[in-house]
Amino acid sequence: MKRGAVFLDRDGVINAYVYNSEFGTVDSPAHPDDFVLLPGAARAIAELNQTGLPIIVVSNQPGIAKRKFNSALLAAMTEKCMSRLEVLVAVSMPSIMLAPSAK
Repeated sequence: MKRGAVFLDRDGVINAYVYNSEFGTVDSPAHPDDFVLLPGAARAIAELNQTGLPIIVVSNQPGIAKRKFNSALLAAMTEKCMSRLEVLVAVSMPSIMLAPSAK
């Protein structure tokens, strides 16, 4: 039996991009204090959760390779994302896939 899944990119889909004045760029948040859920993201994920399909968050994180932040800060941002979703809409996400690539 075939089974589907829903893959969501984290940055720009679940959370907002941030302006980094140090580097003069708009990019993924580099600190948990900068991590903000986009309006409607939690509700949309809650609705997707009702389909019964696994929800998988994927995100390349070139900030690690470029040394803009480290894996501890990435873990803290991931925890903030998950806890905010759980508080707002009781969303449970079974999988998060992060790739610390420079591409």
